[in-house]
Amino acid sequence: MATVLVTGGKGILGRSLVPKLLERGHDVRIATRSPKERNDGASETLLDLETTDGLTEALNGIEIVVHAATDAVHAKQVDVAGTDALVAAAADAGVRHLVYPSIVGIDNHAFGYYRVKKAAEEIIETCPVPHTIQRITQFHQFPARLADAQRWMPVVLAPSGVEFQVLDVGVAARRLADLVDADPSGRAPDLGGAEPMPVKHLIRSYLRAGGSHRPVLGVRVPGATGRDFRAGLQLSDDRSGGSPTWDDFLKAVRDRRSRVTA
Repeated sequence: MATVLVTGGKGILGRSLVPKLLERGHDVRIATRSPKERNDGASETLLDLETTDGLTEALNGIEIVVHAATDAVHAKQVDVAGTDALVAAAADAGVRHLVYPSIVGIDNHAFGYYRVKKAAEEIIETCPVPHTIQRITQFHQFPARLADAQRWMPVVLAPSGVEFQVLDVGVAARRLADLVDADPSGRAPDLGGAEPMPVKHLIRSYLRAGGSHRPVLGVRVPGATGRDFRAGLQLSDDRSGGSPTWDDFLKAVRDRRSRVTA
């Protein structure tokens, strides 16, 4: 059992990870910009990775850090500069293991956010804190968010010729919890979802499960970013995260819809 700090503990991955760590008997502290009282056994502490406010206090007494915080809008400030500050402070605090969830296929990908994640990995790989980097393919919520972002449009756009290998966030959370319980290993094997599926199919099936029959139009993503996505750099040979499946996710969407309309 360890005292674990989770950055990004209120995000999609963090919300699934925290209960799993608590179930295993860990003392869990969630780093957040707006700490509140909780009744689930975890505690919250102030930490703003963009400004580094609260950094020293958040790491006081911490043995293991799961660094799941990310910010696609302020990626350079949070994912790069924030990670740099975090690992330096973690070294000073005597943290014995840093677990970092990352993304499959970012080594040579032109997508700007992926380059930022790779830069964060490089910071962690060169820091004195023993670490484990776990690369993961996209969660089931990713194509859902692409669709939801276009909820007011009569036609939903999807990148053509691009596939994603989506997996359940709970599978990723269990893997991270396993890594917290294990020794640092540097780079863990990739965690990938089931067989790759076209983004257009993922978005269309999600819309249908939610009761929408809006058309989905494939759009070619230009430039090097589109080239790398079409080449499948974001895919993994690993298929171990295939269950719960995309169909299971869609069933949950349909069930929620049924409850709302009942």
